[in-house]
Amino acid sequence: MSVLTLAGSKGGCGKSTIARAVAALLAREGTSFAVIDADPNGALHRWLGHIYEGPSIEHRAEANEDRLAHLIADLRERFDLVLVDTAGFENLGSSVAIASADAVLIPCKSSEADLYEARTTATKVKSLAVTTRRTIPAYVVLNSVRTTAVAAHAAEQIKEAGLARLDATLGHRADYETMTHTGRMPNTGAAYKEMTAVVDELRRNGAMPSVRIVVGA
Repeated sequence: MSVLTLAGSKGGCGKSTIARAVAALLAREGTSFAVIDADPNGALHRWLGHIYEGPSIEHRAEANEDRLAHLIADLRERFDLVLVDTAGFENLGSSVAIASADAVLIPCKSSEADLYEARTTATKVKSLAVTTRRTIPAYVVLNSVRTTAVAAHAAEQIKEAGLARLDATLGHRADYETMTHTGRMPNTGAAYKEMTAVVDELRRNGAMPSVRIVVGA
């Protein structure tokens, strides 16, 4: 019934990486959700279909903005959560996915250029919220953090820009890259703790439904 869209004005900020990890964690819980890969390159869809190792995940690939709108509407009636991974703004499907969202997660690395892109994405979310005449909460999550000093500076810049930010952050860790090849999300260690913290915080903020175990999962 809820739609969480991962958005960014361009590629490379970590949308698909986070979508993989969140999907793997939710599947392990046995929660009711589906994944849509709205990026024309289809990396997340390929991963879920051919590399991922874990409980079955309902997943679709749809980059066409018209069909995407109908697919999101259909899946949100069938699942507690629809997780949508998007391309950059050059693809109209990204705007459809944001406009359909109950919340938007904006991954952001720590460079000035990435912070600029996060602000651009947040502005897009606000514009589409006005267009759809409803509130669409957006949360920035710092991704691929290398040092605490840089992360602290980036967090301050995000605050000064008036953007909402998750307290949870994601480090620059080999586990996330390894996951693209092995298909397995770690169930211990720093990467697991980070992603669990992200999911828990999104739930506290109402951006993701609480756990509801699917009978027979």
